[in-house]
Amino acid sequence: EDVLRTIVVDLAERLFYEVDVNMDGTLTPQELASAFGCRREEALKKREGRKWVRRATEAAAVQMGLKSKSRPRDEVRANAVKHQDKERKEAYVHERRRREEWQAEVERPELLDADVDVDTSLLSDNLTF
Repeated sequence: EDVLRTIVVDLAERLFYEVDVNMDGTLTPQELASAFGCRREEALKKREGRKWVRRATEAAAVQMGLKSKSRPRDEVRANAVKHQDKERKEAYVHERRRREEWQAEVERPELLDADVDVDTSLLSDNLTF
């Protein structure tokens, strides 16, 4: 805990002295604004660098065939893709139900007449209503 506190204090002091340009011991709004502006510029440069890497990675994926180059842009194509997805889902459900019916048919118990003991005492003529 003391080591962590020492590290945080050291980083805070470094940041304070970096931002305090005139070294008067206080941070003015202008000093803070310039520090935030510099940090923002650095972050934007890093972001642009990452975008370049991302674009290069996507281009390589398109060339290798791992990613499609374009997305459906026209309405007809988008509707066709939706319809295809819907049909695919319906076919999946139909196939699953067919398999379940087949499994139920396979697992259905078959009882022979000799194996079934029918209680015939209830079927006598002595029934009164």
